[in-house]
Amino acid sequence: MMPASLRRTVPFLSEAGGVRHFRLDTLIVAPSGVPGSELMARVRKSLDLAELAPHIPTEVAEELIEDQYAVAREHIFSHRLWETFRSGTAEDATRAALGYMLETRHYLAAASARMAPGVACTGSNDEVAQVLARHLVEEADHARFFEDALGTLGVPRAILAEARPDPRTVEWIHVMRTLGGRDPLEAAIVSGLMESTALDRDNLRRWHAMLVQREILPAETVAAFEQHVGVDLELGHGENWRDVLRKTGETVASHQLAAALNGVATAAEMVFRWCTGVLCGAAGIAMESIMLGSEHVDAAPEQSAVRVATDRFLSGLPVWPAPILDATAYSDQLGHGARTALAQA
Repeated sequence: MMPASLRRTVPFLSEAGGVRHFRLDTLIVAPSGVPGSELMARVRKSLDLAELAPHIPTEVAEELIEDQYAVAREHIFSHRLWETFRSGTAEDATRAALGYMLETRHYLAAASARMAPGVACTGSNDEVAQVLARHLVEEADHARFFEDALGTLGVPRAILAEARPDPRTVEWIHVMRTLGGRDPLEAAIVSGLMESTALDRDNLRRWHAMLVQREILPAETVAAFEQHVGVDLELGHGENWRDVLRKTGETVASHQLAAALNGVATAAEMVFRWCTGVLCGAAGIAMESIMLGSEHVDAAPEQSAVRVATDRFLSGLPVWPAPILDATAYSDQLGHGARTALAQA
Protein backbone atom coordinates (compact mmCIF):
# COMPACT_ATOMS: atom_id res chain seq x y z
CA MET A 1 0.00 0.00 0.00
CA MET A 2 1.29 3.44 -0.89
CA PRO A 3 2.47 5.67 2.01
CA ALA A 4 0.06 8.52 2.78
CA SER A 5 2.82 11.12 2.42
CA LEU A 6 3.47 10.27 -1.24
CA ARG A 7 1.73 12.73 -3.55
CA ARG A 8 0.99 12.68 -7.25
CA THR A 9 1.12 16.13 -8.79
CA VAL A 10 2.31 18.00 -11.82
CA PRO A 11 5.32 20.28 -11.34
CA PHE A 12 4.53 23.84 -10.31
CA LEU A 13 6.46 27.08 -10.40
CA SER A 14 5.95 28.68 -7.00
CA GLU A 15 7.15 32.01 -5.68
CA ALA A 16 8.38 32.72 -2.15
CA GLY A 17 10.10 35.89 -1.02
CA GLY A 18 10.17 37.18 -4.58
CA VAL A 19 12.14 34.12 -5.82
CA ARG A 20 10.59 31.53 -8.10
CA HIS A 21 11.22 27.81 -7.56
CA PHE A 22 10.45 24.59 -9.38
CA ARG A 23 8.31 22.49 -7.05
CA LEU A 24 7.10 18.91 -7.22
CA ASP A 25 5.44 17.72 -4.03
CA THR A 26 8.02 18.38 -1.29
CA LEU A 27 10.88 18.67 -3.78
CA ILE A 28 12.05 22.27 -4.35
CA VAL A 29 14.69 23.13 -6.95
CA ALA A 30 16.21 26.61 -7.16
CA PRO A 31 15.92 28.45 -10.51
CA SER A 32 19.61 27.82 -11.17
CA GLY A 33 19.27 24.09 -10.52
CA VAL A 34 18.40 21.58 -13.22
CA PRO A 35 16.92 18.21 -12.14
CA GLY A 36 19.16 15.38 -13.31
CA SER A 37 18.08 12.46 -15.48
CA GLU A 38 17.95 10.04 -12.52
CA LEU A 39 15.66 12.36 -10.58
CA MET A 40 13.37 12.96 -13.55
CA ALA A 41 13.16 9.19 -14.18
CA ARG A 42 11.97 8.75 -10.59
CA VAL A 43 9.49 11.57 -11.08
CA ARG A 44 8.07 9.99 -14.24
CA LYS A 45 7.71 6.65 -12.48
CA SER A 46 6.02 8.21 -9.45
CA LEU A 47 3.51 9.95 -11.67
CA ASP A 48 2.40 6.67 -13.26
CA LEU A 49 -0.34 5.24 -11.03
CA ALA A 50 -0.26 2.04 -13.07
CA GLU A 51 3.05 1.33 -11.32
CA LEU A 52 1.00 0.94 -8.15
CA ALA A 53 -1.81 -1.28 -9.41
CA PRO A 54 -4.38 -1.38 -12.21
CA HIS A 55 -7.09 -0.82 -9.58
CA ILE A 56 -6.53 1.20 -6.43
CA PRO A 57 -8.46 0.65 -3.16
CA THR A 58 -10.82 3.48 -2.30
CA GLU A 59 -9.05 4.30 0.98
CA VAL A 60 -5.73 4.72 -0.84
CA ALA A 61 -7.40 6.86 -3.50
CA GLU A 62 -8.79 9.11 -0.76
CA GLU A 63 -5.28 9.71 0.57
CA LEU A 64 -3.98 10.54 -2.90
CA ILE A 65 -6.84 12.97 -3.54
CA GLU A 66 -6.40 14.74 -0.20
CA ASP A 67 -2.68 15.10 -0.85
CA GLN A 68 -3.41 16.46 -4.31
CA TYR A 69 -5.78 19.01 -2.80
CA ALA A 70 -3.11 20.14 -0.34
CA VAL A 71 -0.54 20.73 -3.08
CA ALA A 72 -3.09 22.43 -5.34
CA ARG A 73 -4.18 24.80 -2.54
CA GLU A 74 -0.57 25.66 -1.83
CA HIS A 75 -0.11 26.59 -5.47
CA ILE A 76 -3.29 28.69 -5.57
CA PHE A 77 -2.50 30.58 -2.37
CA SER A 78 1.06 31.30 -3.45
CA HIS A 79 -0.37 33.84 -5.93
CA ARG A 80 0.53 37.45 -5.19
CA LEU A 81 -3.18 38.32 -4.96
CA TRP A 82 -3.23 36.98 -1.41
CA GLU A 83 -0.10 38.91 -0.48
CA THR A 84 -1.83 42.03 -1.79
CA PHE A 85 -4.64 41.43 0.67
CA ARG A 86 -2.17 40.91 3.52
CA SER A 87 0.28 43.73 2.93
CA GLY A 88 -0.54 45.65 -0.25
CA THR A 89 -1.68 49.25 -0.33
CA ALA A 90 -5.23 49.88 0.85
CA GLU A 91 -6.23 51.00 -2.65
CA ASP A 92 -4.83 47.91 -4.37
CA ALA A 93 -6.23 45.54 -1.74
CA THR A 94 -9.72 47.07 -1.83
CA ARG A 95 -9.84 47.05 -5.63
CA ALA A 96 -8.74 43.40 -5.66
CA ALA A 97 -11.38 42.53 -3.04
CA LEU A 98 -14.10 44.18 -5.13
CA GLY A 99 -12.97 42.29 -8.22
CA TYR A 100 -12.83 39.06 -6.21
CA MET A 101 -16.44 39.50 -5.08
CA LEU A 102 -17.76 40.39 -8.53
CA GLU A 103 -16.01 37.57 -10.38
CA THR A 104 -16.84 35.02 -7.67
CA ARG A 105 -20.46 36.09 -8.07
CA HIS A 106 -20.25 35.39 -11.82
CA TYR A 107 -18.62 32.00 -11.24
CA LEU A 108 -21.27 30.94 -8.74
CA ALA A 109 -24.09 32.22 -10.94
CA ALA A 110 -22.96 29.73 -13.59
CA ALA A 111 -23.45 26.73 -11.29
CA SER A 112 -25.93 24.98 -13.57
CA ALA A 113 -23.72 25.31 -16.65
CA ARG A 114 -20.58 24.26 -14.76
CA MET A 115 -22.04 21.26 -12.97
CA ALA A 116 -24.73 19.82 -15.23
CA PRO A 117 -22.26 17.98 -17.53
CA GLY A 118 -21.08 15.92 -14.55
CA VAL A 119 -24.64 14.80 -13.82
CA ALA A 120 -25.27 14.04 -17.48
CA CYS A 121 -22.33 11.63 -17.77
CA THR A 122 -23.17 9.42 -14.76
CA GLY A 123 -24.76 6.73 -16.91
CA SER A 124 -26.58 4.01 -14.96
CA ASN A 125 -25.12 4.85 -11.53
CA ASP A 126 -28.16 6.52 -9.99
CA GLU A 127 -26.52 6.97 -6.57
CA VAL A 128 -23.69 9.02 -8.07
CA ALA A 129 -26.16 10.99 -10.18
CA GLN A 130 -28.15 11.86 -7.06
CA VAL A 131 -25.08 13.20 -5.23
CA LEU A 132 -24.01 15.37 -8.16
CA ALA A 133 -27.54 16.55 -8.93
CA ARG A 134 -28.21 17.50 -5.32
CA HIS A 135 -24.95 19.45 -5.20
CA LEU A 136 -25.93 21.32 -8.36
CA VAL A 137 -29.35 22.26 -7.01
CA GLU A 138 -27.91 23.39 -3.69
CA GLU A 139 -25.33 25.59 -5.43
CA ALA A 140 -27.80 27.14 -7.88
CA ASP A 141 -28.50 30.33 -5.88
CA HIS A 142 -25.18 30.82 -4.09
CA ALA A 143 -24.33 33.89 -6.16
CA ARG A 144 -26.74 35.71 -3.84
CA PHE A 145 -24.18 35.78 -1.04
CA PHE A 146 -21.82 37.92 -3.10
CA GLU A 147 -24.68 39.95 -4.53
CA ASP A 148 -25.74 40.70 -0.96
CA ALA A 149 -22.14 41.58 -0.04
CA LEU A 150 -21.81 44.02 -2.95
CA GLY A 151 -25.25 45.37 -2.07
CA THR A 152 -23.88 46.54 1.28
CA LEU A 153 -21.54 48.76 -0.76
CA GLY A 154 -24.39 50.26 -2.78
CA VAL A 155 -24.06 48.10 -5.91
CA PRO A 156 -27.58 47.41 -7.31
CA ARG A 157 -28.38 43.77 -7.99
CA ALA A 158 -29.69 44.75 -11.44
CA ILE A 159 -26.23 45.96 -12.46
CA LEU A 160 -24.64 42.71 -11.29
CA ALA A 161 -27.13 40.71 -13.37
CA GLU A 162 -26.08 42.66 -16.48
CA ALA A 163 -22.33 42.72 -15.78
CA ARG A 164 -20.15 40.59 -18.03
CA PRO A 165 -17.53 38.32 -16.45
CA ASP A 166 -13.80 38.77 -16.88
CA PRO A 167 -12.37 36.63 -19.72
CA ARG A 168 -10.59 34.42 -17.21
CA THR A 169 -13.80 33.82 -15.27
CA VAL A 170 -15.42 32.63 -18.49
CA GLU A 171 -12.42 30.41 -19.09
CA TRP A 172 -12.68 28.99 -15.57
CA ILE A 173 -16.37 28.20 -16.04
CA HIS A 174 -15.69 26.37 -19.30
CA VAL A 175 -12.71 24.50 -17.84
CA MET A 176 -14.95 23.19 -15.07
CA ARG A 177 -17.63 22.25 -17.62
CA THR A 178 -15.07 20.32 -19.65
CA LEU A 179 -13.49 18.51 -16.71
CA GLY A 180 -16.86 17.68 -15.19
CA GLY A 181 -18.26 16.34 -18.44
CA ARG A 182 -15.53 13.74 -18.91
CA ASP A 183 -16.31 11.47 -15.96
CA PRO A 184 -18.60 11.76 -12.90
CA LEU A 185 -15.78 10.83 -10.52
CA GLU A 186 -13.58 13.55 -12.03
CA ALA A 187 -16.51 15.99 -11.78
CA ALA A 188 -16.81 15.30 -8.05
CA ILE A 189 -13.08 15.35 -7.31
CA VAL A 190 -12.39 18.55 -9.25
CA SER A 191 -15.36 20.23 -7.59
CA GLY A 192 -13.99 19.00 -4.28
CA LEU A 193 -10.88 21.14 -4.74
CA MET A 194 -13.02 24.29 -4.69
CA GLU A 195 -14.94 23.07 -1.64
CA SER A 196 -11.76 22.07 0.21
CA THR A 197 -10.63 25.69 0.47
CA ALA A 198 -13.42 26.28 3.01
CA LEU A 199 -12.61 23.34 5.29
CA ASP A 200 -9.90 25.20 7.23
CA ARG A 201 -12.34 27.43 9.11
CA ASP A 202 -9.69 28.95 11.41
CA ASN A 203 -7.56 30.26 8.54
CA LEU A 204 -10.64 31.41 6.69
CA ARG A 205 -11.93 33.32 9.73
CA ARG A 206 -8.52 34.97 10.11
CA TRP A 207 -8.59 36.04 6.47
CA HIS A 208 -12.07 37.50 6.82
CA ALA A 209 -11.06 39.28 10.04
CA MET A 210 -7.96 40.68 8.33
CA LEU A 211 -10.09 42.20 5.56
CA VAL A 212 -11.99 44.13 8.21
CA GLN A 213 -8.99 44.99 10.39
CA ARG A 214 -7.07 46.44 7.45
CA GLU A 215 -10.22 48.34 6.43
CA ILE A 216 -10.20 46.67 3.03
CA LEU A 217 -13.92 45.92 3.34
CA PRO A 218 -16.58 46.85 5.92
CA ALA A 219 -17.55 44.20 8.47
CA GLU A 220 -21.10 43.92 7.10
CA THR A 221 -19.76 43.23 3.61
CA VAL A 222 -17.48 40.44 4.81
CA ALA A 223 -20.26 39.00 6.98
CA ALA A 224 -22.56 38.84 3.94
CA PHE A 225 -20.29 36.65 1.80
CA GLU A 226 -18.91 34.74 4.79
CA GLN A 227 -22.34 33.13 5.05
CA HIS A 228 -21.53 31.22 1.87
CA VAL A 229 -18.88 29.22 3.70
CA GLY A 230 -21.25 28.34 6.52
CA VAL A 231 -23.94 27.13 4.14
CA ASP A 232 -21.51 24.97 2.16
CA LEU A 233 -20.21 23.38 5.35
CA GLU A 234 -23.73 22.82 6.66
CA LEU A 235 -24.70 21.10 3.41
CA GLY A 236 -21.58 18.91 3.52
CA HIS A 237 -20.31 19.94 0.09
CA GLY A 238 -16.72 19.28 1.12
CA GLU A 239 -17.54 15.57 1.44
CA ASN A 240 -19.41 15.10 -1.85
CA TRP A 241 -16.31 13.89 -3.68
CA ARG A 242 -15.80 11.24 -1.01
CA ASP A 243 -19.40 10.06 -1.34
CA VAL A 244 -19.05 9.72 -5.11
CA LEU A 245 -15.74 7.87 -4.78
CA ARG A 246 -17.26 5.33 -2.37
CA LYS A 247 -20.37 4.87 -4.50
CA THR A 248 -18.13 4.13 -7.51
CA GLY A 249 -16.93 0.88 -5.92
CA GLU A 250 -14.37 -0.63 -3.54
CA THR A 251 -11.59 0.19 -6.01
CA VAL A 252 -11.01 2.75 -8.71
CA ALA A 253 -9.14 2.14 -11.97
CA SER A 254 -5.69 3.74 -11.88
CA HIS A 255 -6.23 5.50 -15.20
CA GLN A 256 -9.56 6.94 -13.98
CA LEU A 257 -8.00 8.23 -10.78
CA ALA A 258 -5.01 9.64 -12.68
CA ALA A 259 -7.36 11.59 -14.96
CA ALA A 260 -9.19 13.01 -11.93
CA LEU A 261 -5.94 14.01 -10.22
CA ASN A 262 -4.77 15.66 -13.44
CA GLY A 263 -8.12 17.46 -13.51
CA VAL A 264 -7.42 18.85 -10.03
CA ALA A 265 -4.05 20.14 -11.24
CA THR A 266 -5.69 21.73 -14.28
CA ALA A 267 -8.31 23.42 -12.08
CA ALA A 268 -5.60 24.71 -9.73
CA GLU A 269 -3.67 26.22 -12.65
CA MET A 270 -6.90 27.82 -13.87
CA VAL A 271 -7.67 29.35 -10.47
CA PHE A 272 -4.10 30.69 -10.34
CA ARG A 273 -4.69 32.47 -13.66
CA TRP A 274 -8.06 33.67 -12.40
CA CYS A 275 -6.32 35.28 -9.42
CA THR A 276 -4.24 37.30 -11.89
CA GLY A 277 -7.45 38.51 -13.51
CA VAL A 278 -8.83 39.55 -10.12
CA LEU A 279 -5.65 41.45 -9.32
CA CYS A 280 -4.93 43.02 -12.71
CA GLY A 281 -8.27 42.98 -14.53
CA ALA A 282 -11.04 45.52 -14.88
CA ALA A 283 -13.58 44.09 -12.42
CA GLY A 284 -12.37 45.94 -9.34
CA ILE A 285 -12.26 49.34 -10.97
CA ALA A 286 -15.70 48.72 -12.47
CA MET A 287 -17.10 48.22 -8.96
CA GLU A 288 -15.31 51.36 -7.77
CA SER A 289 -16.84 53.30 -10.63
CA ILE A 290 -20.34 52.11 -9.76
CA MET A 291 -19.87 52.86 -6.06
CA LEU A 292 -18.69 56.38 -6.85
CA GLY A 293 -21.78 56.96 -8.97
CA SER A 294 -19.92 57.52 -12.23
CA GLU A 295 -21.73 54.58 -13.90
CA HIS A 296 -24.92 56.00 -15.41
CA VAL A 297 -27.17 52.97 -15.50
CA ASP A 298 -30.93 52.97 -15.21
CA ALA A 299 -31.00 50.40 -12.45
CA ALA A 300 -34.09 48.24 -12.69
CA PRO A 301 -36.11 47.54 -9.53
CA GLU A 302 -34.84 44.73 -7.37
CA GLN A 303 -36.03 41.32 -8.51
CA SER A 304 -38.73 39.52 -6.57
CA ALA A 305 -37.95 36.70 -4.19
CA VAL A 306 -38.04 34.31 -7.15
CA ARG A 307 -34.57 34.31 -8.71
CA VAL A 308 -33.95 33.26 -12.28
CA ALA A 309 -30.52 31.83 -13.01
CA THR A 310 -29.17 33.19 -16.28
CA ASP A 311 -25.87 32.04 -17.73
CA ARG A 312 -25.04 35.15 -19.71
CA PHE A 313 -21.68 33.83 -20.80
CA LEU A 314 -23.57 31.18 -22.81
CA SER A 315 -26.18 33.51 -24.25
CA GLY A 316 -24.36 35.47 -26.89
CA LEU A 317 -21.49 37.44 -25.40
CA PRO A 318 -19.86 39.65 -28.04
CA VAL A 319 -16.57 38.46 -29.48
CA TRP A 320 -14.24 41.37 -28.83
CA PRO A 321 -10.89 41.84 -30.58
CA ALA A 322 -7.98 40.15 -28.83
CA PRO A 323 -6.35 43.48 -27.79
CA ILE A 324 -9.55 44.48 -25.97
CA LEU A 325 -9.77 41.14 -24.16
CA ASP A 326 -6.08 41.40 -23.27
CA ALA A 327 -6.58 44.92 -21.91
CA THR A 328 -9.59 43.73 -19.89
CA ALA A 329 -7.56 40.95 -18.32
CA TYR A 330 -4.49 43.16 -17.73
CA SER A 331 -6.08 46.57 -17.26
CA ASP A 332 -3.45 47.62 -14.71
CA GLN A 333 -1.18 48.33 -17.67
CA LEU A 334 -3.47 51.19 -18.74
CA GLY A 335 -3.93 54.71 -17.41
CA HIS A 336 -6.74 55.40 -14.93
CA GLY A 337 -9.05 56.98 -17.52
CA ALA A 338 -8.62 54.11 -19.97
CA ARG A 339 -9.13 51.57 -17.19
CA THR A 340 -12.34 53.23 -16.09
CA ALA A 341 -13.75 53.38 -19.64
CA LEU A 342 -12.82 49.77 -20.29
CA ALA A 343 -14.30 48.62 -16.97
CA GLN A 344 -17.58 50.39 -17.63
CA ALA A 345 -17.80 48.88 -21.11
